[in-house]
Parts: sequence; C-alpha cells; structure tokens
Amino acid sequence: MRTLVLSGERGEESAARAKYNIFEPDRADLRNAKCFIRHVDRFRPIRDWKEQQVWDIIKRYRIRVHPCYYMGWRRCSCKFSIFGNKNQFASAASISLEQISRIIKLERDFGYTLKRELSLPELIAMGCVYKNITPELQRLATSYNYNQAIILPVAEEWTLPSGAFGENCGAT
Repeated sequence: MRTLVLSGERGEESAARAKYNIFEPDRADLRNAKCFIRHVDRFRPIRDWKEQQVWDIIKRYRIRVHPCYYMGWRRCSCKFSIFGNKNQFASAASISLEQISRIIKLERDFGYTLKRELSLPELIAMGCVYKNITPELQRLATSYNYNQAIILPVAEEWTLPSGAFGENCGAT
C-alpha cells in the first residue's frame, strides 16, 4: 500500500521550513525494511508560497477556515503551543479556562514552567485577548463536532479572517 501525506508547511514561516524538501519519503516510510513494507511519501505543495497566495486561493474557492483564524490567531496549531506568545496564551486561556487551569496546576506540581522565563499566569497577565473572539466562534473552535459548511454558500460573503497576516509566532 502507498500513502501520500500532504502537509502545509511554508518556507516563509521559518528558516528551517524553507529547507524542507517539497517531496520526500516520510519519516514513517519503511519501503526498504526487510520484514515490513510501508511506502509513505510526504508532499509539501505550498512550501514556496507566500502567505498572500494562501489567502488568495482560500478566497477564490470560498473556503471557511478554522474558527481560530476568525478569532485572531495567525496560525492554527496547538492551542497551548510552547511557541505561543502572551496574546495567544491570554486568548487561549479566555476560551479554555478549564484546560489552562490544568496546565497551570501541572506547572506548579512539577516545578517547571512551559515558558522558561515566566509562569503561565504571568504570561497570560501580560497578554491581550484577541478582540474578535465571540461566544459562537469560541463554541465552534472548542467543540469536538464541527457542523459548518466548509465551502461558503453563495449568499454568504467571504471575508479575510482577522488572524490573517497577524502575529508571527510559532515554530522556527
């Protein structure tokens, strides 16, 4: 069996990503193993795209993106990513109070912080919650079930999400 993994890393996002191969065997690939054959390739079709190109094609095909982009996040990743900044943590904490409370408790229990220089309560206190978070977007973003149309109906206007071209924060 052959598997192709499509992934959306863009070289513009970091120096490391700029060096990724566009097409290569995936780390899960075992096509040369003697006892087990697993053929897995990875394809990064937008590695050389600029962010504007990504938003242009999303607009062209009227795609409704993940709610986090409408709330203000520039990237859709782990909600409490170690790469997140103060505003992302303040915003994530505002929509997921129970989860952040558990993570803060773990920081205290282990005596280590997620961010080396600050505890999460300190980091969150320094940040500003994204202004476009609404109860409906919060519900959609934190729900296990998503029931919105991915392709916008013709009657619904496509709008550039507030997170587009926002804070550059993430893996390097």
